[in-house]
Amino acid sequence: RGAELADGESASHSALGFLYADRRCFGAALSHLERAVEINPANPVNNANLGIFLTRIGRAEEGLEHLRQARRIDPYFGPSFYLPAQGIAQFVMHRYVEALAEFDRVAQTSAEALAIMAGCCAKLGLAERTRDSVTKCLAIQPEATIGELVRRALFAGANDREHFAKCLRLAGMPE
Repeated sequence: RGAELADGESASHSALGFLYADRRCFGAALSHLERAVEINPANPVNNANLGIFLTRIGRAEEGLEHLRQARRIDPYFGPSFYLPAQGIAQFVMHRYVEALAEFDRVAQTSAEALAIMAGCCAKLGLAERTRDSVTKCLAIQPEATIGELVRRALFAGANDREHFAKCLRLAGMPE
């Protein structure tokens, strides 16, 4: 309703975009997130939100560029979701070293981020670090399984979901 009442206000479009994303209505989500950036391209949050979403729908290179644009707009921009979002973009592009570098810049507290880290570590042959990431993930979400993590992850494309599942299997995450 906020986007309807104030079409020129970017925060409403951004929020509505994530609501649609959560409901897996990817086209509507993209439309509102792009509209938020169109309305206020100087807002780092709008750019970061669009970057996160583009990553999740298989456009990770573009997503990473929007995430970087957020930091160019505000060099001090660094909300808690920012660095993991860059790590996820790198992971989607199969850049495991770069993904870990982003994740390592701040302590991870989400099961998804820790699961992705475990997958990156497994792909890089870092056995001890893989086990540590799986253990931390399961400490946060004891019922986590490959199926549950993949189901909850907001990856629109089957290839990205399968990539995530393969990395989790390699990491030794419970089925």
